Amino acid sequence: MALQFRTLLPMALAFALVGGCKAPAPAEDTQIETVPIPSGAPQEIDELDAIVLGAWADYPRPNESEWPTEPLSFRRWATASAELACAGRAFLGDPHKQRAASDRILHHHHTNAQEVMEFGIRLNEDPRRAQSSGGLVAEAAERCR
Repeated sequence: MALQFRTLLPMALAFALVGGCKAPAPAEDTQIETVPIPSGAPQEIDELDAIVLGAWADYPRPNESEWPTEPLSFRRWATASAELACAGRAFLGDPHKQRAASDRILHHHHTNAQEVMEFGIRLNEDPRRAQSSGGLVAEAAERCR
């Protein structure tokens, strides 16, 4: 089961994020409930610069015994999410290469799959934030094609 989760993670992240960017904009008079946002997430995502992708295909292979994690910032979450989407596309159909690339990306950003997913879920609780953050990640992921 864990093998399937780790194999499908990049594609699930890409699907969730791209789906978030296609959500219809709320009507002007619609009240949107305020939800707690992840620590480090900017108030206005629309004003952020584009995500700069790293050389994710060349990140070193992680040493399983040395996998430090740090709380995610919005920028690290967005970059890791976009790079995971790139790896998912690049290695579609090859679960071993996809998993290895995902591990390198997560290790490089000092995080793990669960933290990336939880951060994204919290961002997606606010429709405007989901649309903005999903669009930012989707644009970056498009550049890696």
